Amino acid sequence: MGHPWGGLHSTAIDIATLLQAILDGGRGLWSAPTLRAMVSDQNTHLPGRAWGLGWSTGSGIGGSIRSGNAACDLGDLLSAAAFGHTGSVGSLAWADPDSQSICVICSDANVLSGTLRRRASNSVACAVVPAPPHHPSILVWDQHGD
Repeated sequence: MGHPWGGLHSTAIDIATLLQAILDGGRGLWSAPTLRAMVSDQNTHLPGRAWGLGWSTGSGIGGSIRSGNAACDLGDLLSAAAFGHTGSVGSLAWADPDSQSICVICSDANVLSGTLRRRASNSVACAVVPAPPHHPSILVWDQHGD
């Protein structure tokens, strides 16, 4: 990676599997209250900085994007229920419960400005045809082929 501050090392498929488990109600890994806490704003005292437990939440994605939050890298076409996270350089991962879609991009390309991530995220969000429940649309791209 070349960037020591990156804390998560995984594959795109594993991250997509984790996101799908959250969309599926936890698959016995997390309780319902824990899942709600993970994807709901725990920073209500900091307007525009909506974060759950490890995830930028829908209010941060939809609202804070327009006010300069780091969540803007996830684009501005996701629903208010969406949650996600960006990596230290070019990676991003999000899930949108409303469309039952997941996007994972693993990259070590230095895109710190976020423009490429926003464009990629918006492209995926536009391209996904909402799937019926329990049959999510998943797009996974890993530039290293992992």
